[in-house]
Amino acid sequence: MFWRFLTIFILIFSTPIWSVEYATAPKEKVTVKLAMYLADIFHIDDSQKSAQVKFFVRTEWKDKRLKGKYKKPTRIPINEIWHPRIEIMSRRNLTPDSNKVVTVDKDGNIKRLVRFTGTITFKARYEDFPFDHQTLVFDFITPNKEVVLEIGVFKALRTRLFSIEGWVFGDGTFVEEDVDLGRDEPFIFKGLVMRIRGERKSHFYLWKIFYPLTLILLIAGAIFGINPGQVPARISVTSVATLTLVAYDFVIAGMVPTLSYLTVIDIFYFSSLGLVFFAFSGAVITTYIGSKDMNLAIKISHTLGAIFIMLIIVLYIVVLK
Repeated sequence: MFWRFLTIFILIFSTPIWSVEYATAPKEKVTVKLAMYLADIFHIDDSQKSAQVKFFVRTEWKDKRLKGKYKKPTRIPINEIWHPRIEIMSRRNLTPDSNKVVTVDKDGNIKRLVRFTGTITFKARYEDFPFDHQTLVFDFITPNKEVVLEIGVFKALRTRLFSIEGWVFGDGTFVEEDVDLGRDEPFIFKGLVMRIRGERKSHFYLWKIFYPLTLILLIAGAIFGINPGQVPARISVTSVATLTLVAYDFVIAGMVPTLSYLTVIDIFYFSSLGLVFFAFSGAVITTYIGSKDMNLAIKISHTLGAIFIMLIIVLYIVVLK
């Protein structure tokens, strides 16, 4: 009877005793070394300014209260000890893995590795789209006043290509930086910020948008080689070019994010509309002049054709600067 009572007493009170001793925050400052390993980037949504990623975060800290408790590195559930709370401010929908364990050695050093999969947000500007560069940001802070974050020595990036198509990412940077969470007033946290810069591959857009639009412009410019007296042929060419450009706007709209400002593609498209209108106006003017002096109309038409080609070249220089 006595031994049964003693066993029940131990089972009831052993867990709270552990919780009180080790699951509360230590009194002194705790330095937490944080390292990040970006494993993959799956997709970037320009309209939502978000990216689907997979990465690992490793944290290391020391709890003197655990010194000597384990004779060798031991894996234990994380809820049995105190651990720092670390937030990722750029997260939108990140899911950590279910492996909630840490490794504790004989000196009280603790290591934890967590895999995150999901979506992060980033600040983006698309004025140079599709020749733009975007930067993905992973900013880590801790609300624990007793915790100081430091950069660890873990590998920051993987060397092989990511799964995402249409992007090339360079080397990343991992620095200590103040993170401002305030809106109207500054609300500063000491944190760690990892940035990786990506460049959009523009070859797809060059072939899908710029190349067809250039062909349409050249077709519209062909009217300057048609005799000014052939009015129906000249008007039909410019009309077809204009209608084709208007229809192509729907194709472009599906590729460009909805924005309150113009991108490089928008500028090129509206400039193309202006050049087609220039060709149409030139056709009308030279046709009118040709009704009185055909030789003069032909000379003016050839001159306008040369100016038209020069304007296309200037447009490409401005866009591809």
